[in-house]
Amino acid sequence: MSDVDLFSWSGELRVPVFTATGLSNSSHTLTIEVTGLKNENSLDSSYLGTVDAVDAVVVVDAFDVPSATISRLQETDPAVTYTAGWGQDASRRPWSGRTAAYSGTVGAQATFTFTGTSISWLGARGPQTGIARVFLDGAFVAEVDTYAPAE
Repeated sequence: MSDVDLFSWSGELRVPVFTATGLSNSSHTLTIEVTGLKNENSLDSSYLGTVDAVDAVVVVDAFDVPSATISRLQETDPAVTYTAGWGQDASRRPWSGRTAAYSGTVGAQATFTFTGTSISWLGARGPQTGIARVFLDGAFVAEVDTYAPAE
């Protein structure tokens, strides 16, 4: 296993923060788990209007599951389930589908069930975003650092 550091000098929204390819064309689950950890360069800043000075937020905006045409499924799709600790942001940020789910709660999980040979999790990078663990079909595959110095 290896860490995936997605550091970027410019923060981004609606970007693939994790991609898995070469999967069998069958049913899979992708689980994103909030660690509460952050990059050492993260700022203590408020990210969303409903979050107070959290700098380890993990954002789930959408999922891309390529098929004959890329199919983008929003974080509100019934194929995504959340444990306690997730909120919805419907601010004026340019989220895919106008909203995104976010959490700074350690251990909070978002699980997406899909059928296909690849998957991309779209989220956000910025000074207030944290580190998530990613599991595919129940197996740990990566620790994703979504920090960037600016959103």
